[in-house]
Amino acid sequence: FIVVEDYPSLDGQYAAFGKLISGHEVADRIVALARDENERPLEPPQMQSVVVDVFDVTYPAPKTIAR
Repeated sequence: FIVVEDYPSLDGQYAAFGKLISGHEVADRIVALARDENERPLEPPQMQSVVVDVFDVTYPAPKTIAR
């Protein structure tokens, strides 16, 4: 999930693993969606694209688990 404001109860308990550098208006629209009694969006949003900048580092293919 994405935290869009201070969330003191998470401090020191979870590691941040990403950062939103653009598209803040999209995050604000997601936060404003109608929600049910469990805080889940009535119509869940879907990501259309994701960009990961690896800063010119080449990484090996990840290990996979045979199914």
